[in-house]
Amino acid sequence: MADHKDVIEKPKLRINHNFLEKMVDIYTNEIYYKFEAEVCDSFNYKLQFVRATDNQSVYQIQRKKLATSKVCEIVYDKDLDLVSCSCKKFESVGIPCTHIISYLMKIDAEILPDKYILKRWTKSAKSRTVDDDKETRKMFTDGVRIINEQIDQFFSSHMVSGRTVAKSFTEKSNQMSSNLMDDGTSV
Repeated sequence: MADHKDVIEKPKLRINHNFLEKMVDIYTNEIYYKFEAEVCDSFNYKLQFVRATDNQSVYQIQRKKLATSKVCEIVYDKDLDLVSCSCKKFESVGIPCTHIISYLMKIDAEILPDKYILKRWTKSAKSRTVDDDKETRKMFTDGVRIINEQIDQFFSSHMVSGRTVAKSFTEKSNQMSSNLMDDGTSV
């Protein structure tokens, strides 16, 4: 039902912002609302530069009106072109935290960079088709054929009385392998 709503319903923007205008079309509705809450909350934070090295810039971020609020640390890695936050929300939940969004707004990013959009939260995540990989199918059927040969060798060398069972098993599994080779749909 949620997948159907994602296709036919589009969330209404609470505020007009470039981040939200793009993400309303990309994120599922449920994730969009979570992302929108992070964007709206990001206006309540102040970002302060702390230090820089050759490949990193470090900032502290905290709520504007609460001097006793928790301070988080934002690190921008120039080599990776990646922003991370000490709260680790992006790493654990998969959507950028308020702190990362505040940083991106401070540097005047007009849209959320693709590296912060996890495919699993997008509307298109389920719409992708799976390509048939013939090489993988061939590896599988070759493996089944080898296993059949090993089973046949085992039965022929260890069980004289069970030969009819072994032949019956081998014939059925070889038939399955042939069917797999032909159309790849039989299991």
